[in-house]
Order: sequence, then structure tokens, then C-alpha cells
Amino acid sequence: MELINFSELRNYSMKLGLAVSMTWIASFLVVVLTFPSAISQLGYLAGLLSICVVGRELRRCRNAKPMSFVACLWVSWLTFLCVVLLTTAVQWLYFACFDNGSFFGSLLTYLNSDEVRQVYHDPQGVAFLEQLQGLMVDIQSLSVKDLVMSFMSVNLILGLIFSLFSLLFLIGTTNTQRVEEN
Repeated sequence: MELINFSELRNYSMKLGLAVSMTWIASFLVVVLTFPSAISQLGYLAGLLSICVVGRELRRCRNAKPMSFVACLWVSWLTFLCVVLLTTAVQWLYFACFDNGSFFGSLLTYLNSDEVRQVYHDPQGVAFLEQLQGLMVDIQSLSVKDLVMSFMSVNLILGLIFSLFSLLFLIGTTNTQRVEEN
């Protein structure tokens, strides 16, 4: 049995990353376009499901060909790196061409609503709410490039964490197809 090489793994990671990035992009668009409705919570769920998708694919790939844990880690990390880059590109496109400040404007309007003020009615809650509103005003003053770079750094951290969690799907499996010596 032949071991899988790293160029095959890289190509596989990029293809898987393209597919998984569609879930992250859909997640981003659902959150941005439906905020503050409850439907926006589905966007977060779609992003979290990418852990399951990558983990399942890693398990399937490891069962098909002998792969070390380090190779699985490499595939997972490369997959999420591809996801982060494609998602950040879509985020830049959205905020540069389509948003015109409407997302953060709706977020600021939501923070000023009576519903939120009722939740944060005590003095500490009011101070926290004022800090959040000040933060939203500051974020609205950022350029698209600065805003997207902030998103990219958050996406990279999430991608690293998600890549590690996707490896949990390998627990309890062994590399069943070992290279046999005759």
C-alpha cells in the first residue's frame, strides 16, 4: 500500500476548503443580511457545522489511505486556511460594494432599542451598553480594508481552533491500512 504524499493532501485540502468556505460564506451572509432577527442565529450554526464536515472528511480520508496524525493536522489546517482566505475575500467584496454601513448601522440601532435597554437596565449594564455603542461608532469609522483585516484576524483564529476541533473526529480511529512488510 502506498502512502499518500503531501501534494495530494494539499490538493485535497484546497478542494475541501472550497466546499467548506461556502458554508462560512453562507453563514456570514445569513448573519449580515438577517440581523437582528432570530434567523441570524442559524448563520452561526452553519459556521460551526464546518467542524463536523472537515472532521468527517478527515476520518473518511484516513480510512481510505494511511495517514499520520500530523498529516491529518496539516490537511485540517490547510483546509481552514483556504476557508479563511475565501471568506475574507467575500467579506471585503460585501463591505466594499454592497453594505454602505447598513450592517453596523442596524447593529447600532439594535443596541439603542428598548428591548436591549430592558435587558441592561442596571447601572453596570447601562455603562456596558454605552461602551458597546461607542465601539460600534468607532467600527463604523474604519475603512473597509481595516475592517476586513480585523475580520481576517478573527477568521484565522477561528480557523485554527476549528481545525483542532475537527481532529476530534479521529479519536477512536486508528490508521487501519498500514504499509505491510512482506
